[in-house]
Amino acid sequence: MKPKRADKDSRATLVTLQQASKESGIPYNSVRDLVVNGHLRRVHIGDSRRIWIRRDEFERLIAEQ
Repeated sequence: MKPKRADKDSRATLVTLQQASKESGIPYNSVRDLVVNGHLRRVHIGDSRRIWIRRDEFERLIAEQ
């Protein structure tokens, strides 16, 4: 059985703060502050220092504002 390929339009479940900032037009520091202040959960991937967030949580938070 072959694994399914992702659609060209499918979007990653996790995004970096830089990606979230670029896609939403919200300044990077504001997106980072949402994580620092506990409004968004940080996702840890291995030993990476890069900050990842769940796209759906970010989009939900933005939609509520």
